[in-house]
Amino acid sequence: ERGAERDGEPSQEESLFDAPVPPSSLDPVAGIEFTVPDGPPAEAAHARRTMIGRSAEEVDHAPPRGRYAPVPSPDSGGAGATLRWVAPAAALALASAVVVSRALRRRR
Repeated sequence: ERGAERDGEPSQEESLFDAPVPPSSLDPVAGIEFTVPDGPPAEAAHARRTMIGRSAEEVDHAPPRGRYAPVPSPDSGGAGATLRWVAPAAALALASAVVVSRALRRRR
């Protein structure tokens, strides 16, 4: 019995399963405890804005730009060009009608 202990073999009283097991060397995070935060870090929103390069107001309120921007339909370009000259022409016609009606009232 004592001779077996001297040779490096455990005695009958000690079991192989009682030996301490070393931690795995393959798991790099074996000794690290993980905690789940309650919410995202306060710097996350700021980091997002600075990565994009826009301020908080632009990020929160501006329409999307780039690949997420809405694509205009092909026929909407003509409507925008028409409104550019129709609105001022209508305002000019209304103003001239007011001037003519006032001039006619004064003549009477």
